[in-house]
Amino acid sequence: MSENNQNNLAGVLLAAGSSSRLGQPKQLVTWNSKTLLDIAIEKLLPICDAGVFVITGAYAEEIESSILHYPLTIIRNQDWRRGMNSSLRCGLEAVLHSNAIASLIMLCDQPLLKREHIESLVKSWNEDISQPAATRYNNSNGVPAILPVSSFKEINKSFGDVGARKYLEKLPNNRLVVVGNSEFDIDTIEDLEKLNEKK
Repeated sequence: MSENNQNNLAGVLLAAGSSSRLGQPKQLVTWNSKTLLDIAIEKLLPICDAGVFVITGAYAEEIESSILHYPLTIIRNQDWRRGMNSSLRCGLEAVLHSNAIASLIMLCDQPLLKREHIESLVKSWNEDISQPAATRYNNSNGVPAILPVSSFKEINKSFGDVGARKYLEKLPNNRLVVVGNSEFDIDTIEDLEKLNEKK
């Protein structure tokens, strides 16, 4: 995708979790000389011409101070302890007040996710911008996912603490982009050790 293409797409990066199983803020874990948060932001910025919103919560001050040099909007979720659902709500609300027609939802703990995958996701969404597009893993659909503004109301109805997963599970195959080991995410010390083996 050309960086000059206009798609009215806003990025929403969920970075509010406490990383309780990891024992340290995963957002600030360094891999290949960059934090996981930096890696995710730098994938979103060239693609999301309607802006990037980073949702913070736990460790907010430390995380926010690390990304002030990026051209993005920080939104602090005061209810982050209620789970990813509450952070997604914050992000979708911000998108509603922007000029975006859709939101690209990402997590900050999938460093193996290639920019090419995100571009493929945008290409799939562009085939019908009124419909969502999502990532297909081995047994489920998930993020990164693109949610058009017109779908936000229905997504809100399906919320549990699984975020939009219930909604995304209903998508047909032609709205899904399959990934391989990019699904690898960082939740535990063991995950972090495996990631460091991939340097």
